[in-house]
Amino acid sequence: MNTIKPTIVVFGCTGAVGSEVMRQLNNQGYIVRGVLRNPDREYPIKLNKQCTNVSYISADLKSKSQLKHACKKADILFLLTGTSPDQVENEVNIINMAIETGITRIVKLSAPVIPSDIKVEVSNWHREIEERLAKSSIDYCCLRPHSFMQNWERNTFTIRRFGKIFGAMGNASRNYIDCRDIAEIAVHYLISNRALHKKSVILSGPEAITNYDI
Repeated sequence: MNTIKPTIVVFGCTGAVGSEVMRQLNNQGYIVRGVLRNPDREYPIKLNKQCTNVSYISADLKSKSQLKHACKKADILFLLTGTSPDQVENEVNIINMAIETGITRIVKLSAPVIPSDIKVEVSNWHREIEERLAKSSIDYCCLRPHSFMQNWERNTFTIRRFGKIFGAMGNASRNYIDCRDIAEIAVHYLISNRALHKKSVILSGPEAITNYDI
């Protein structure tokens, strides 16, 4: 007996994690709809006659009608938008529309939990978004990766030009994780047959290392 696979909407589909989520879902034959804020961005998966389960749609994250169109007749949603002061408004708009259109599950890429006496604005934004999720009846989980290994590419210029890494870490250690591993875990929860029960999943690499180690 054939089982109809769910339609999964991927916000942030051109990013390091979102594009890999798209590729992994496509490889498993799921119906995937990538949402682009900029319609001129390059598609992570090229469209052709053989690739019939992937589509793209552009949407202004502040437009209720465009978000409704992006979420229409979908079942599951991967939530990731660009880090900015508008992130809370944008992601809450998406959550509200997901609920309105009948989406049953959200997997959100979030931030590590930090002590309440330490102020990290980005973490506070994610906390506000999660509070909106918690007030809903939708099935969801939040993924909490530490630093992306791919972000090290930003250091290549100064390493080549000056033989140095510029930053504020000193000799502190940090746990890095590959974006492809994050995507694999996101896909696991997107397609799981079990309820997520508002899981909070900490993601990390095998060890914490310093800039000197690297």
